[in-house]
Amino acid sequence: MMKFLIAFFAVVGAAIAGDIKLPSGRVLKNAQIGPIVYTTGIPSSLALKYETAVDIKSKKAVTDEVLDIWKSFQVDAEKGKYGSAVVIVVGPASGIPGIATAAEQRNFVFERKDGAWKMTLPSVWSEEKSRTSRNEKAGV
Repeated sequence: MMKFLIAFFAVVGAAIAGDIKLPSGRVLKNAQIGPIVYTTGIPSSLALKYETAVDIKSKKAVTDEVLDIWKSFQVDAEKGKYGSAVVIVVGPASGIPGIATAAEQRNFVFERKDGAWKMTLPSVWSEEKSRTSRNEKAGV
């Protein structure tokens, strides 16, 4: 449900922008934290966007990094009484700086239900899991 709704939001100005050092010692480069206000009337989510130094294509490396970050970010989401939070991981930019650049990103959605937080993997990896499952069933 959240994957569909993220397309219909307006981001309100970031409350924090710049490098953030977490209690674990990890430094989040060019981090931005702020609410996502959905135009459909759904309650706001808290978002954290940052640039990663790990391989953005590595499911394990990025997921491990996000889980480490979540330990600190969860506190902010709970203080703000949010029912959901999004960690947006941005990979290295490619292209011509100042003219045209692009960077891959992965969105990890955390939803709070019955007092417990649950993480949803980015669709790029959820689809991969579905393909693998279908291929296994088909004997491929």
